[in-house]
Amino acid sequence: MTKRKNALTELPQKATAQARKALSKIPLTRSRKTEDAAIEKAPGLPPGSLIYVGERYLDEPILRLTLIAPGGIEESQHQTVEGLLSALEARPPGTTFWVELIGLHETDKVAALTEHFGLGRLVAEDILTTDARPKLEMLDGVLFVLSKVITPAKSSEIGADISHYCTLVTHDGVVSFSERATRAIEPVRKRLKGGKGRIRIGGPTYLGWAIWDAALDYFHQMIDRFEDRLDHLDDELQISAHRVELATLHRIRSQVNELCRFARSQRELAQGFLSETEEIVSEEDQPFFRDLLDHSLQAVEETEKLREHSAGLREFYYTAISHRMNEVMKVLTVFSTIFLPLTFLAGIYGMNFEHMPELKVDWAYPVLWGVFIIIAGVMIYLFRRMKWL
Repeated sequence: MTKRKNALTELPQKATAQARKALSKIPLTRSRKTEDAAIEKAPGLPPGSLIYVGERYLDEPILRLTLIAPGGIEESQHQTVEGLLSALEARPPGTTFWVELIGLHETDKVAALTEHFGLGRLVAEDILTTDARPKLEMLDGVLFVLSKVITPAKSSEIGADISHYCTLVTHDGVVSFSERATRAIEPVRKRLKGGKGRIRIGGPTYLGWAIWDAALDYFHQMIDRFEDRLDHLDDELQISAHRVELATLHRIRSQVNELCRFARSQRELAQGFLSETEEIVSEEDQPFFRDLLDHSLQAVEETEKLREHSAGLREFYYTAISHRMNEVMKVLTVFSTIFLPLTFLAGIYGMNFEHMPELKVDWAYPVLWGVFIIIAGVMIYLFRRMKWL
């Protein structure tokens, strides 16, 4: 059995149902569900049980093979794993390959690919478990990375698409597994077609770095969108607290917490690339992985700032609402205080005593009204002098 060497402590657990529901409304969310609902894995199954825990986004999985050489690339799609592996075995010597499996609902294809590269069913099980913890492992010379890819959604201001994405980096190439197509990988494909930089000659580890770096760049785009959104909410709160709903602030804060957890997991993965992958990452590629770590540390700092900002907005909202309520209560109290002596006088002359001197005087009623007006006017004047009104 293949021995696993855990490069990292396990990272954050799967998002809760409430978090997923909140994320579907504004930011971090898986894209809309397909007709096939996500499958829940039954408890008590033996290790290595190949059950896809996720949503079915494609009718048929896509098997793509890209052969990379300094002079160009060659892409081909295959219907079966056997056909892809035959083309892989027949590749010209010295070429780097990139195998992509998009769509994980056909578990036999995942199992066949992991078995071909000498990995056990436990790795295939991790790949099929879309809510598994992000992690990095070295398995007999093969680097296994399990993570998520977040890209800004086109349909929402700060919406996002979250994809389960796994990679295997061998000495000859890269194998990637994703539950659906993601825009985060398109820049890498464009660079391969354009042949700019070291992308065609850098080898498998450089290709793996390019994939993870592109995904992290998209994550930074998400952070920028959240910063703009929080700034907009801040401006709205400055104008009037009633222009912002408390539910919106709570939802934003939950989403920012998700971003923080994701950023921390990316930092741990980037640290693992440097500390646990000496046998596969060359000294020539080390600077690129250090740069990846720098970007992940920056993402952590920026998401922490977002969390502080979102918490500050909610506190400001509560303070503004409380201040507004205090103003209302002060006005009501002032008016109640004004009417208190008036009510006292009205109560006295409303008593049913037969012998009250003022009741027989013709001018008693207008005088009483004059007293009412003078008392009210004096109290209002004093309240304004004391800036209570």
